[in-house]
Amino acid sequence: MNLWYIIQYLISIFIPVIVLAIAIWYLLRQARAIIRALHGLSEDYQLNDLLFRRILPQFIEQLLTPTYIPLREATGLGIDHWARWLGGPARLIIYDGVAIYLEQFGMFSRVLGPGLPMPDLDRYETIKSVIDLRPQTIERESIRAWAKDGIQVTYSMRAEIQIASSEEARRRAVVLPGDEEARNLVYPFDADAVQLAVESTTVANNQESESLEERDWILGSTGKIIGSLNSHMSRYSINELLFQDENSPQFFSFTVSEELFQSIDANLNRSGIQLLSLQAKQFSPVDQGISDGLFGFWSAQRERSNAIRRGEDDARRIRANQRAQTITQQELLDSMLENLSEINDGIPPGADLEGFSETAILLMTQTLDRNISDPILKTYLAREMLETFNILREQLGI
Repeated sequence: MNLWYIIQYLISIFIPVIVLAIAIWYLLRQARAIIRALHGLSEDYQLNDLLFRRILPQFIEQLLTPTYIPLREATGLGIDHWARWLGGPARLIIYDGVAIYLEQFGMFSRVLGPGLPMPDLDRYETIKSVIDLRPQTIERESIRAWAKDGIQVTYSMRAEIQIASSEEARRRAVVLPGDEEARNLVYPFDADAVQLAVESTTVANNQESESLEERDWILGSTGKIIGSLNSHMSRYSINELLFQDENSPQFFSFTVSEELFQSIDANLNRSGIQLLSLQAKQFSPVDQGISDGLFGFWSAQRERSNAIRRGEDDARRIRANQRAQTITQQELLDSMLENLSEINDGIPPGADLEGFSETAILLMTQTLDRNISDPILKTYLAREMLETFNILREQLGI
């Protein structure tokens, strides 16, 4: 009798436990199937540990060893990582040069950056984007655009961009004495700029899957830069783009002006991004015949410019020589007149002029001798000056 009661007692205890275990197993199985279908996960994706942590009460969860997620690179967190679609709890290890954008229930939650203490990913937060704060290089080949005169051109583009940072963020990135909140970072972290960059992303039509897909901030910036360059080129003819200065023509080399650079940088700054450098190279018309014709035209223009420069140089040299010769002749005449005046002033009234001829010839010979000894005057002294001297001597009767 006592044995029967013991058996009944054990059955009354174990049967509910078994039923509860079967129910929990069934619910976990259904939960795994729903999660796999909802997030497109494969059958071999391990969900048991994740679901176990999510169903545990929070006070028990705090007693367990936390799950760490290291973020060294922006590409280190796969697109199918559980922190992107399921969320926390987890502890984030964010290295210098990386920032993360968090969402809660599909809406913006906060932006986290590198440094200590290590932040926590809350239970209902998910990681939407991992942003690289380091400079990013963009290179695109064979970009096509239209000039104002209807000529289609192709060019290559190389740009360097980076997540923008305010003056305050750059100052806080360097540890200063007495500033306990500053971080010793190589790449400044600006939470507002990161938020702008993520929220300014665009979508594009994927022709293979025939669906819209979201572009990250790098692809979005690439589209803005190329769009600005193409818009700029459409406002000018190909001669205005490549042959702006005839003194130094650019053959198939488009130079980005400071005004264009500042315009593109201002456009990117509205999205929390700054433009560090921009180059457009290998610029040429798509049609080879047009390219050859333009090259011949520009070569002729360059030869014309060179001929004009040579003519201008010759004209300047001739003007300089004539000016120097005129100045020299004037100085010689002034000197001769000055000596003649001295001779005239030195003869008293009523004096005998018989010795005047010899004295005048002697003084004028000294004047001419003194000026001819000057190397500059000797170079520019013309034959007409000697003839002028003979005419003066005959008129004076000396």
